[in-house]
Amino acid sequence: MKHPALKNKSLGIGLLVFLAVACTHRTEECAPSDFDYPLDSDLAFQDLQTKGSHNSYHLETTDGLIPEWEYSHAPLSTQLATQGIRQLELDLYYQEQLDLLEVLHVPVLDPSSTCETFTDCVLEIATFSKSNPAHHPLMVLLEIKDTNDADQRTLDHIETVLQETMGPDLLVLPKNVQGDHPNLKTAVEEQGWPDLGSLRGKTLFVLHNTGSLREMYTENGTSDRLMFPDAYGDQTHSFAAVHSLNNPFDDFEKIQALVNDNHLVRTRADSNLEEGRDGDNSRFLAALASGAHFISTDFPIPTEGFDYWVQIPDGTPSRCNPISAPALCTSEDIEDPAWMGKCD
Repeated sequence: MKHPALKNKSLGIGLLVFLAVACTHRTEECAPSDFDYPLDSDLAFQDLQTKGSHNSYHLETTDGLIPEWEYSHAPLSTQLATQGIRQLELDLYYQEQLDLLEVLHVPVLDPSSTCETFTDCVLEIATFSKSNPAHHPLMVLLEIKDTNDADQRTLDHIETVLQETMGPDLLVLPKNVQGDHPNLKTAVEEQGWPDLGSLRGKTLFVLHNTGSLREMYTENGTSDRLMFPDAYGDQTHSFAAVHSLNNPFDDFEKIQALVNDNHLVRTRADSNLEEGRDGDNSRFLAALASGAHFISTDFPIPTEGFDYWVQIPDGTPSRCNPISAPALCTSEDIEDPAWMGKCD
């Protein structure tokens, strides 16, 4: 049985049109900067559930020769403004000779991207946030590829771009989450994440790598960084606060346990286009029920040739987390389209 959002595409398309109108630049309808969410001091980052996109930059370039790569995303700015996306994922390749980070899936075989460099991608996110300061916090996964050649220079380059393009005012910073606690794990488990009021218009960036790169980035257990290391479900790490657990079937109980401990979790509603081709939303329903905060998909909007797409039920575009949010929470308390609009 399909989820109601998948049974009636006309309803979903109507919501997309509504979101598009809400985010279109019209001076007379532009949301004022002094927006007021009544529960912003009561709700925290862990109280939401939202939709993300997998390989958010990706454009299909193989003409169907590799079936699992046969998908394309709109530009990041469009995903954020009209598709209800609040979590993004970027793959990074550091070009030492050019001192830049390219954004793409696989060199030569699958190279096309809606934003070719990391700076270009981050600039789109920053522009959206500056124009829509009422949005709830975003999350962006950054996966460094070619890790054999990646080193401290790669990490430094990422942080330089984040500092120069986003700046501290648009970033959710580990040191601010940790506060006076001995580490991030203790902070989120004992106190939880900061309230939504202090995080609106900001983005949390995640180092989506393990191994030597993560060890290098977390050396000496410091939280004086710009990114949160991905703990991948391991709560023994002192930096454990954000986790990727991609299979909501196999990881269902682990995801729920993490959510109950105030850790943020990202999972996937579909993989390799299999659910899209089968019209199977069972994995998406499991992701919703798990309480995972970020549910990533290759199908954020209806796509020609597929009887499948992902929409957060009753989301505006996000909703209250079914496990962690208090009973008084409504979707509009998480993010209200009435407060969204591009203000110059």
